[in-house]
Amino acid sequence: MVSVFTAVDLEKNKKGYQYIVNRVKKVAKNWKGKVLFNIANSEDFSADLESKFGIKSAGKKAAAVSVGLRDGTMYYHLEKDFSVEALAQFVDDFKAGKLTGEDQVTYVVQYFL
Repeated sequence: MVSVFTAVDLEKNKKGYQYIVNRVKKVAKNWKGKVLFNIANSEDFSADLESKFGIKSAGKKAAAVSVGLRDGTMYYHLEKDFSVEALAQFVDDFKAGKLTGEDQVTYVVQYFL
């Protein structure tokens, strides 16, 4: 799943949010049925941006738009500035096996009494 993280404030910046939506749609239409895309509020996921996706400037200091991709336990992030071209290349590179990500395996320990 490709997650595009940005500030989501539909009351104060509906046009800015719609701009991001339109850019994501341009890329997503080429991957219909193959890759899921979503847009998430970067403030709600600030801890995951750094700990899982490796996006160092999490929280209020995050870039206006950050992109992460999760595939099972593997996490990847877009290192370039967000654009339609950069997002499309990011997804193309992922599907071609060209990206290096971080394995975020969570071990579950079961105790038997």
